[in-house]
Amino acid sequence: MAAAGEAPGSAGRDRASPLSPRRARRILICTGLGSFLAPFGSSAISFSVPEIGRALGIPFLSMVWVPLAYLIPLTTSMVLFGRLSDTLGRTRFFLVGFLLYAFGSAAASLGSSFATLVIPVALMGTGSALLSVNSTALVSVLFPPRSRGAALGIVTMAVYLGLTAGPTVSGVLLGSVGWRSLFYATAALSLASLLLSRRILRDVVTPLRPIPIDLSGFLLFLAAIFLGVFSLSAGEIYGWAEVVPLLVASLLLLLLFVGVERRQSHPLLDLSLFTRNRTFAAANLTAFLNYISTFAIVLVFSIYLTAVAGIGTVEAGLILVVEPVLMVVVSPVSGRLSDRLGSRGLASLGMLIISASFFALYLLVGRIPPVDLAIPLAVVGVGFGLFSAPNTNAVMGSVDRELSGIAAGTLGTMRFVGQLMSITVAGAILATSLSHTALLGLFSGTAGGPGSTDTGAFLDGLRTIMIVSGVLSLAGVFTSLVREPGVAGLRPAP
Repeated sequence: MAAAGEAPGSAGRDRASPLSPRRARRILICTGLGSFLAPFGSSAISFSVPEIGRALGIPFLSMVWVPLAYLIPLTTSMVLFGRLSDTLGRTRFFLVGFLLYAFGSAAASLGSSFATLVIPVALMGTGSALLSVNSTALVSVLFPPRSRGAALGIVTMAVYLGLTAGPTVSGVLLGSVGWRSLFYATAALSLASLLLSRRILRDVVTPLRPIPIDLSGFLLFLAAIFLGVFSLSAGEIYGWAEVVPLLVASLLLLLLFVGVERRQSHPLLDLSLFTRNRTFAAANLTAFLNYISTFAIVLVFSIYLTAVAGIGTVEAGLILVVEPVLMVVVSPVSGRLSDRLGSRGLASLGMLIISASFFALYLLVGRIPPVDLAIPLAVVGVGFGLFSAPNTNAVMGSVDRELSGIAAGTLGTMRFVGQLMSITVAGAILATSLSHTALLGLFSGTAGGPGSTDTGAFLDGLRTIMIVSGVLSLAGVFTSLVREPGVAGLRPAP
């Protein structure tokens, strides 16, 4: 028997039922809350690691596993959860995501040791994966093509709000109440979101695609992504020589996964989405290029402003917050425009603006007053806002509605792997200029401040990062132009 709000056998329905404006707003509140919580938790926990470690007496090399415990299930399980949601019900799994997030937050607030902290945080990451997948999938299924881009723009705005609010809110709570209050707050918000979403979405009907779950494919994919994520995250801490065998094993398992999936009648990830759907493949690749080129920028510039340029943390935060604020402002507008103009031109323009901004930063950083860096960083935010919602619209519009879960899961995996790769690439570039001890101090927040870091060496590394990011973004301009003629989501439906 299907769960309430799910429609088995409805896979043939390709058009969403009309939504009243009031109904649409209520659904967007629910999906917006789900989209907000996942990045909020990730950024807030990462920001809080030093303070929590000091409070519990946990050394830094152990505390790095706390944000990884959140990120690893978020990265490894999104494709599976997308498939399960397509098969068993998107609304059901969306609500379960809130429940897991609330329970994990409550348990983490009681943590008194490494184990009693890291396990609940992993549960929060699992809930985040369910929320991330189904927020996008529900919007793609429930909103018709002519308004889908605008709705996805709101969801994208919520993601950026979460990324922006995480460090700010956690900083206020840590300074005024204590680190446990962060988990009290996320538990309360996720529980309230669960109750609200259960009421609003109880009679929502979405199409299902009841097919067997490819367990062998999932286990191979889980092992491959887990080893890859662990290797990329731990390389800068424990040394790359130690993790090279794990990286090789990850690649071999990924190749084995591809071979197994090609022989499956009901694969976990239908590889024909990549081989026969140019829009799906190109838009996912562009999302990966976008995140690998942009995600580490706030981190490396926060290090530059505070540890090299000697800017106070408040002023540095005001300089850096300009970028995500512009993302928040532009994303709903670009999503609405993609409904009218199509996604191809907007997404490519966004990547071009990002690329040009990075090349400008290469020329400007270290040569202008630090406060003036807010201008090119703001332009990066505009480019990101122009790109993200139209590109998401292209991905979700290029598949049938009953595949929206697996499409959202694939896009989410590209996003989070790209974020990890961005940190890895930035760290590897800085490692060519700075000693391992100095690099670990900068990334852990234990560096001594202005004068404790070789300014010239750091600037050389930072400028190299800008060049690499500019080139990757420029490549994304061309991959974004690859589209399948006549695919839904490229132009508004009549």
